Amino acid sequence: MPSVQYILLHKSSDTLHVCSDMQKDSPRHKPFVPLNPEAVEAARGALPSDELLTLVVEAFEALGDSTRARIVYALGTGPLCVRDLAILVGVSESGVSRQLRLLKDRRVVKLRRAGNGIYYAVDDQHVAALIHEAEYHADVAGRRRVVDRVGAGRTLDVGVNDVGNPFDSAGVRYQLGSPGL
Repeated sequence: MPSVQYILLHKSSDTLHVCSDMQKDSPRHKPFVPLNPEAVEAARGALPSDELLTLVVEAFEALGDSTRARIVYALGTGPLCVRDLAILVGVSESGVSRQLRLLKDRRVVKLRRAGNGIYYAVDDQHVAALIHEAEYHADVAGRRRVVDRVGAGRTLDVGVNDVGNPFDSAGVRYQLGSPGL
């Protein structure tokens, strides 16, 4: 059972400070009570184990660098060697090797020996799906930023999807001021 947390209320600055059980006897402390206990319990039940959370964070950290992201994009087309990756991403071979080592340690890429060469590839299709979802998120977030800059109620050419319609893959039409944005 987790210990109860308390908050210290500063009337002058309206700031909250989470305090330990050791400080709870102070008259200035009150229990930190959730506003929606059912929602808190549901969210607590959805949290992954610490081990799984560590692996998820490591995967995002691995893709959280533009050089590593370029490498993963390049490997999405098929296996490549360090030299070819260095040419593609514009980094030295030793720099690419360092990045590949980190990606391999995080199980984002795998290697295959072929004669005297070593070729790297994306470890599995889950990595490609993760990249695709990140692209989709970036595209939608970018459109939201445009709406914020341009303003709702104005027209904007947002482009068309692969079948020539101004809809995304889920069939949502993006317009400035649209609740879908």
